[in-house]
Amino acid sequence: MKPANQKEGARRLFIVLFATVVLITMLARGGTALAKNYTVEYRVTGTAYEVDVCYSNATGGTEMHTVYPPWSTRIFVRGGAFAYISAQNQGETGSVVASILVDDRLWKEARSTGAYKIASSSGRVTPPFSRY
Repeated sequence: MKPANQKEGARRLFIVLFATVVLITMLARGGTALAKNYTVEYRVTGTAYEVDVCYSNATGGTEMHTVYPPWSTRIFVRGGAFAYISAQNQGETGSVVASILVDDRLWKEARSTGAYKIASSSGRVTPPFSRY
């Protein structure tokens, strides 16, 4: 029975080593993305005249403003930061589009139409930045 135990031991060792290599590879790839700085642009567009906007800033806090579309602001964040924008129409008619761009590429977008409707987009700033 000794050879079977040796085979089982070797098999377990192989599985542990393989899992370790996979984990290290995943961490190395994610670590690079998290160490990178990204430009996040928040945009509000649409036909609404006045919009209340709330968004996460570069320090992870929240800012609120009344804006008149089209409006945008840029912040710089480390990978893994949370990006959030919410835009509420303050009029009886019109539409609102709340967008997040990362490094000048559209990443998240939400739309709403009507009086006092809200559009919001959010996510962790980690690649890939495929749309939605």
